Amino acid sequence: MCSWTQIAGQETRLVRVETHKKLKVSKGGQIKSEQVPTRAFYRGLQVCGLRWVCPCCTIKKSEGCRAEMNAALAEARKRGLQPVMLTLTARHKRSMPLAEIQGKIASAEKRLKTTRHWKRLMKVATGGFAKAVEVTHGANGWHPHFHIILLLDCDSQPEAFEEVEELREAWLHELTCAGLDGTSKKAVEHSFDYCGAEEAGEYVSKWGAGEEMTLAGSKVGRGKGRTPWQLLRDARVAETDAERMKAGALWWEFIQVMKGVHQLRQSPAFRQLVKEYEPPKVPEQPDPVETEVFSFGRKGDDGLWLFARHRRSRMQDKAEEGTVEDARQGVQEVMLDERTDEYLRKGDIPDPGPLIEHGE
Repeated sequence: MCSWTQIAGQETRLVRVETHKKLKVSKGGQIKSEQVPTRAFYRGLQVCGLRWVCPCCTIKKSEGCRAEMNAALAEARKRGLQPVMLTLTARHKRSMPLAEIQGKIASAEKRLKTTRHWKRLMKVATGGFAKAVEVTHGANGWHPHFHIILLLDCDSQPEAFEEVEELREAWLHELTCAGLDGTSKKAVEHSFDYCGAEEAGEYVSKWGAGEEMTLAGSKVGRGKGRTPWQLLRDARVAETDAERMKAGALWWEFIQVMKGVHQLRQSPAFRQLVKEYEPPKVPEQPDPVETEVFSFGRKGDDGLWLFARHRRSRMQDKAEEGTVEDARQGVQEVMLDERTDEYLRKGDIPDPGPLIEHGE
């Protein structure tokens, strides 16, 4: 359905916004000008809004969450709160299906929040917390884990670390109760980790603390680990039939387990910080003007969109090239071309066929 089905009663149009200057506030609070390149997009199409499943919708939702996360962190800094990013995970075996490991680690995390250690920490975390769920697949199988940013009322970061360290024993205990490894040396070393949100090194330096929590779809798995989006791509472009079928089955398993799971949660105190944040004022600037490149009419008019949608990626690319007239001519050429978006696949890779459901 997403970007594929027309909205009843609305005209479906391909429009573009020309290259323009946009004023934005830098991390230092200074106003700077940013060049926004020409962009084309569709109007009048339905969207699914599924964050785990849809690569289009997940980035839109992530951008909104990123703004909220950074707003809360900025407000926390104003109030002198110490941000700490806590990562909770568990050791696992390659043979464990995602449903098993995800169910057990989620149960352990839920029970952790009922312990006296967590309740004591919440008295110090006056700025609340935000939790993000992330899943990768690597040499040892599925690897679900939680990132939790805590905003603590402490005088220094070392003091904040001491407060968070009190949770380690409780987390390891809950892992054991959930049927996971909470006693081995490796579990003690790797199942519980934390760092300052601004001092997390390469892991968060690419995006910043807020981006690390919300832009999971933009990441690339480290080492041999693959994100779900990498699995989805490998289901189409991996070298052999077996590799493509395996990646497709893993992607399908991921969707079946994670659909409906909240990817990001914020506590009431954290949401209050977002609400109270006052961004630096930016001079008002006019909205960029949209120019229509092509109209596909309304649903049921003449079925033009039913034909064109198989070429929608190529048409969108053409709509961003050259002048508006160049874009219109390019879109019409794609409309007359017999090749559909399947042409976008690189290399001489055979079609792996329909996805086989996991377990069949």
